[in-house]
Amino acid sequence: MFVRIVETRSGGKTHRYLRIVENYRENGKIRQRVLWNLGNLDKIRHKLPGLTKSLSNHSGEKFVALKGLRTEAVREYGNMLLLKTTWDRLDVEKVLGSNRAAKRMKPYLMAVTFHHLLNPVAPPPVAEWLDRVYLPEFYGPSRSGKARLNDRVLGLLEYLERDGRGSGLRIISGAARKRTSSFCYIIKLKINALGARGNPLRQKESLLATLTTGGVPWAYGVYDGGNPLEFVRGLLTDNVLGQFIKGRKTTFVSSRQTIGDGAVNLLNREGIPYIAFINRWSKRHIKRPTCRAGRGHVAYRIKTGNKKGPRVYVVSGKNARSRKRGNVEFALKTNMAARAFLTKTVRARKELHHLEDFFGNITSPPGVLPRVEHKRGYIFICLLAYLLKRALDRGLSRTRTGNRLTHLELLDGLKDIKLVTNTASGRRIYSTTKIPRQMRGLLRPFGVKIPRAPMDLPR
Repeated sequence: MFVRIVETRSGGKTHRYLRIVENYRENGKIRQRVLWNLGNLDKIRHKLPGLTKSLSNHSGEKFVALKGLRTEAVREYGNMLLLKTTWDRLDVEKVLGSNRAAKRMKPYLMAVTFHHLLNPVAPPPVAEWLDRVYLPEFYGPSRSGKARLNDRVLGLLEYLERDGRGSGLRIISGAARKRTSSFCYIIKLKINALGARGNPLRQKESLLATLTTGGVPWAYGVYDGGNPLEFVRGLLTDNVLGQFIKGRKTTFVSSRQTIGDGAVNLLNREGIPYIAFINRWSKRHIKRPTCRAGRGHVAYRIKTGNKKGPRVYVVSGKNARSRKRGNVEFALKTNMAARAFLTKTVRARKELHHLEDFFGNITSPPGVLPRVEHKRGYIFICLLAYLLKRALDRGLSRTRTGNRLTHLELLDGLKDIKLVTNTASGRRIYSTTKIPRQMRGLLRPFGVKIPRAPMDLPR
């Protein structure tokens, strides 16, 4: 059934009539028959909009005239869709608890975490950033609470610190417990805090201990004191992390400058495996390679004069026979067995570089860190952002072209997928821009449900 215009000529004039016809088959041939004759098109044209609106009320669909359509906002949607899907799968909101205050803070925890992940350097204010993206929890003036957004963010950071999640340790990934191999990375942390007007505030350096199991961080500790030895001793004795280390044989990984010789001697005396990176190496006492690993990594052992003491190794990744300084990737000091240390060393080195790149120099949003408690709570948000980053990296590894992309390049490319909000007759109509086939292939391994209709949006 469709509309057809039939033209007739009479007295030198052309008349057009609007008819509703349908096709039917008779004796193997397709014929047409007229169901309704609506009349002369020129005379009934002004009545068609009202007729169309009346018919649409019985069709189950809402039709809107283009004349009354207005574009209200165009927001970034593709990157938010991917982040929110990954966020829901990780189920990290459980760390806040289940009370009323925690339920109110969950949208702000998600928003600040996404904000830090997408803006690692020179981030804009959170309220300004929320105007550019689509998050259902913050959409619309009645639901966003932008006037009190900064106060809510500060309240979130205080809540994280007050419940011991900012300064202590917190499990954020239950799946990580199933794996036995774990490493505790201790790195130097410096936050460049920005004031309310973008002026830099001085922040002293801290030590960050991140416990990862299978490359997934699930606990951390922050120490603001001046003696790293006390920090390591506190992790071994008074903290939950110390119990985990003694039960699972967790390996400490850090640079020698970060934890110092005192912490290295403490770990060696307690019999805890550790890897302490050093910046210099010696050509003396170099013998034949003791063991090998993949991708050309070769380890040379340097004697220390004490058979029972810690061992010192130099790991080279370019040429096994060359002794030049440029061919040495890094040097390290370890007390692990010679058979098991090399594969753990290569793995620990890659993970330490990932952590240092992400946590080495953090820039906080303007007006977020007026007190130390806020700083510790913000580190927890950075840890959640790092957990999202690793989840995105694992998803990219399952794609054909994802190995050539980083998580920031992926999210930056998804910015082109916009959510267009139109208003017509007091109603909001949502529609997404066209999603290229390549982007669909990148989103598929993450389990993202791409909306197929204008109103099919995740809530």
